[in-house]
Amino acid sequence: MNNKIEFLIIHTEASPIITNAPRFEVVNQFHQQRLFDKSSLGWFVGYHYFIEKSGKLIQARLDDEEGMHTKGYNLSSLSICMAGNGDVELPTKEQIETLKKWINEKAKQYDIPKSKILPHRKFLPLFEKSCYGLLLMDDWAANFLEEKPVVIKATVSTSPIIENLKQQVSLMEKIVGLLKRIIFLKSMNPLKKFGSDGQSYPAVLASSIDSKRLSATIKSLAILIPFALATAKFFGTDLGEGELNDLLELASNTILAVGTAVTTGTSLFYLCRRILVKLNIL
Repeated sequence: MNNKIEFLIIHTEASPIITNAPRFEVVNQFHQQRLFDKSSLGWFVGYHYFIEKSGKLIQARLDDEEGMHTKGYNLSSLSICMAGNGDVELPTKEQIETLKKWINEKAKQYDIPKSKILPHRKFLPLFEKSCYGLLLMDDWAANFLEEKPVVIKATVSTSPIIENLKQQVSLMEKIVGLLKRIIFLKSMNPLKKFGSDGQSYPAVLASSIDSKRLSATIKSLAILIPFALATAKFFGTDLGEGELNDLLELASNTILAVGTAVTTGTSLFYLCRRILVKLNIL
């Protein structure tokens, strides 16, 4: 009663005949003739479990009881045998369903990984035996183990929506700072030259800031800058932190040059065009 289960070992009976008749009693008599120890359940069968072709599951030994099926691993494994001969016939649908259920139940109960669900032959010298049969690949039984679903825990820091909102908030803060700078520079420059002819606007016009126009400019920038970012992304251009700062600097210089006293639509058209040129879109 000291079997420490590390492996699930799968066998087939290797019956000399092909039959659908029950085989557990036949195997029990054969193992008794080979002088196998009698289990606490009263059977001589060396496997812990046996599956008839009908899918019927029979337990021959307790899980923690020493098996008599795989030399060197009888005290570190749980074994199951399917009736039939895996060299000449495939397991029945009923056997497969029972085996699949058994593997998942026992793998979960004893924390057995897929890599340790193996056919008998994997514990023997090469070509000594083919058990569980030449018709079945080494990973045939192991593939019945249902993989545990991977649970991805969503956090605020990894949410694309939250990250996008954070970016927008940061952007708005920069826009507010930009407009404060425009106001300050306007107050410090009563005369501002603009255009290729170097003509100056009257001081009263250049230094005046219309509150309604300024409000309209703030709202327009709030739309324009995200629009420019989206446009850049559409054309495959990614804007980093440095490029974003350059874009805001461009907006500052443009509005400073054109002035809020000039029609807002004209300023934004000029700014939008310069941004698209900078992004190599125009």
